[in-house]
Amino acid sequence: MVLLFAFLQAGCATFSFGFTPTMPVVVPIDLTKAGNKTEIQFRITDARVYRFELAFYHNDPKEDNGLDAKKVRKIAGYNGYFPGGANQLIPLGSRCDYEYAKKYLGDLIDETYDCDGMIIPINFTVYRIEGGGKRSLILRDLYITKGHTASSYEVYWRLLDSRSFKKGKYIAVLENPQGFPELAGRDIRLSIAKTRFK
Repeated sequence: MVLLFAFLQAGCATFSFGFTPTMPVVVPIDLTKAGNKTEIQFRITDARVYRFELAFYHNDPKEDNGLDAKKVRKIAGYNGYFPGGANQLIPLGSRCDYEYAKKYLGDLIDETYDCDGMIIPINFTVYRIEGGGKRSLILRDLYITKGHTASSYEVYWRLLDSRSFKKGKYIAVLENPQGFPELAGRDIRLSIAKTRFK
């Protein structure tokens, strides 16, 4: 059984899963105001590579003739990227151009549209919890996110980072240094999930 406690105050959300071993962990995040912070406690029970992703959800395309999916695709962008370390992004596949995006997005964009989508900086930190509750820094970086890494029927993902974790208790902290009021009402989440790699 997973227990979830959320504390919201002045743009801060803390999610405690009681360090339960359930993966994936998926929690909502608010990117509308600069300085909003989300803290997630989680437990790793299987030493392997885990991925940390932003997930941009949209309505079922059948519900509104795909309009919401197009709005989220505009945010997520057409170009794909994979983090390459030291805050470098490695392009995935071919590059999109405005004409290609315009065929799908229509009047939602104009000639100033960038096929990388909305560029969103994210401060992301992970601590390992040692004996006595001491926090040991595992990861701290500013990620300049753009484009998307993968998509499925109702979500586009942006990979922040993936790395190997040992068994133990951890806390992840996500903070957005820049506010994006245009994302108000959007279902955006942070996902922590294990991969098949050890």
